[in-house]
Order: sequence, then structure tokens, then C-alpha cells
Amino acid sequence: MTLENKQNEGFDCTKEFFKVFDNSKSINYLDIPSSLGEGFMKRVDIMDGLWIMFHLSKINEKLIIKKIIPDHPMNQLIFRFIFFMESDKNYLSSVQVSNICDVNYQISPKTNVCCAVICIESDILLNLLDLEKADDKMSSFISNFENPFLFQEILTLEMKNILLDLSKHRNDDKFERLFFKTKISELIYEFFSVLFTRASRNFTYINRNDIEKILGIEKLILNDLCKTPALSELARTIGMSETKMKLLFKKIFGNSIYNYYSSARMIEAASILKNDKNISVSEVGYRLGFSSLSHFSKMFKKHIGMKPKEYALKTNKR
Repeated sequence: MTLENKQNEGFDCTKEFFKVFDNSKSINYLDIPSSLGEGFMKRVDIMDGLWIMFHLSKINEKLIIKKIIPDHPMNQLIFRFIFFMESDKNYLSSVQVSNICDVNYQISPKTNVCCAVICIESDILLNLLDLEKADDKMSSFISNFENPFLFQEILTLEMKNILLDLSKHRNDDKFERLFFKTKISELIYEFFSVLFTRASRNFTYINRNDIEKILGIEKLILNDLCKTPALSELARTIGMSETKMKLLFKKIFGNSIYNYYSSARMIEAASILKNDKNISVSEVGYRLGFSSLSHFSKMFKKHIGMKPKEYALKTNKR
């Protein structure tokens, strides 16, 4: 596993963590020093073929999560839950599940983030899911995958609450592994509950290079939420046909590019309303590229469940 931080001071948080990380079958913990940021990193080995690494942090410098585990065997799946606790238009809190370990993820400086990485062998996951025969297609997929795949979903409120529970559990006790095993089960349950709501559960493999390209599309979308994505321009940027790009994006994210963009845009709007006490609803709409306040209000209600003024009042904003 590689967590690369771009800091110039003498203390190397990554190296210090892995001094204790290498001690298997144990609970490993490291406080992030004040010179680097704040928070902690923790790994718990639940059982053979199942472990969780969790960290809560606010890093002073850019953090790049490059790899999850070294020498990753193909019979293991990796769940990566990342919850950004502050408004950050460049990133969206999300959960990924994949059988590849070298998909990069970048965290901006000064960003409060909860991250849980779960590594689980496919037979343990299948036993945990206890799928009926009606789900033979997915059972076969999890049991026999030999090629790269990745699914990504936006974090639900339930997932965020579980991650916050993990962040508060710092002290070891005799029920430590039971606590983490329970939380792992809850996180995996929440992920598959969302995954199974997809209109088309097309559990097929995707070329690793194509996965990287589609994740690049996501970053381009999130980097400028004021601008509606131009599909032809996006396809040209990654060197892929528009038809293939739309198909692969929906396979990974379970949604069209436009719907994903619209949802991210409204999540950002809600985050601004919640975190900025002095901003008006109209200012938020204009900041995100809406020329019509009524259209902004309609879109906000569609994705958030209430009108922006109602949401602002609910979160004690005026």
C-alpha cells in the first residue's frame, strides 16, 4: 500500500505508520503529528482474508492514495469508502469496490476526510452476502473474476454515519474486532443495497486503461460544476468514442454522465448552503451556473428532496 504525502518536513507519516502496519494479526494505530496535520490511521485484522484500514485526517499537504495492498491476489475485493466532511467542489464523497489496487485517489490539502479501506476475500464476501439462487449471476461474478472491474456509488447518509462511528472508536478493548466486523458488515450492506437499485446490474469486466479514463472523466466533471459536460469534448479528451464512454461511465457509476453531473452539482449546492451562513440561495444558484432561480430550485428539490430555501432554513441558514 502506498499513501504518498507531499510534505517537506523530517517526519514521514507514511513510513512511521508502516513500521507498525507490518505487524500482522494485530491492531495498529498511529496519530498524525501536528506538523503534518491532524487525525489518525488505524488497521485492524478481523480474520484471515478480511481486514480494515481506517483513517480520519486533515493533512496539511496533498495526499495521494496510490495502492491499497501490495501483491494483491485476484480473489480479493477492495472496498474504499471516502467521506469528505467539508465542502470541496473537486471531490465527491464516494464508495468504490474493485479487484484492482492501483487506481489513484487524490486528497486536497486542508481537507477533513474519513477513509475506510476494506479488503475481503471473495468467499468471505459471498458468505456474508448469503445470496439467493436468483443472484447466481452476481455470485459467479464475485467468485470467478479474473479481469479488472470497478463500481462506484455516492456515499449515503447511512454510510457517512458508520464512518463517523468508526472515527470515534479510538481505544482498544476486548471487543475491538467484533466492533469493526459489525461496522464492515454494515458498510458492505449499505453499498450493495445501493448497487442493487441500479436499473441494469451489468456485472461485466472493464479494461484497466478504460477504468482510468472514465475516472478521469469524473474528475473533469467535478472540477467545473458550473459547466454542463460536453460529451463530444469529454470523449475527445480521453480518446474514446462517445458511445463507449457513455456505456462504460454508466457501468461504473450506475448513472448517465449528465445525471451524475446534476447530482454532484446539487450536492455541492447543498454543501454551500449548509456551510456558509451568509450566502443567499440565489447566490448559490448563480455560483453554480444557473441563470434561472426557478430552474435551480426545481433541480435542487429533485435531487435533495426539498427546495433550497427550505433546506437553508432546516440547516439554520438565512
